[in-house]
Amino acid sequence: MICSTINLRGRFIYAHDKGNSWMDRYSHEKNVAAGLLAFYLSDANTLTVGFTQHNSDSNGSTWGNPPLVDSNNNPIHCSRRSSNVGQP
Repeated sequence: MICSTINLRGRFIYAHDKGNSWMDRYSHEKNVAAGLLAFYLSDANTLTVGFTQHNSDSNGSTWGNPPLVDSNNNPIHCSRRSSNVGQP
């Protein structure tokens, strides 16, 4: 009977970020996970399996800048730098 050994290597990575912003009502939470297993079957054969997952949740996000003028072309003055037009 021939007996051989299988070498195995693995790696798991996880990152978490949660925080608020200088903008009013904006916050975020991000989770990233990844894993990898490498089975060294012989000098010439390796079987590798892996996965990744990324979740990103934000509250009160807005894209772009606040409008500079209203519908009548009157200037809009934001009361502070942290003004956010995004919904809570």
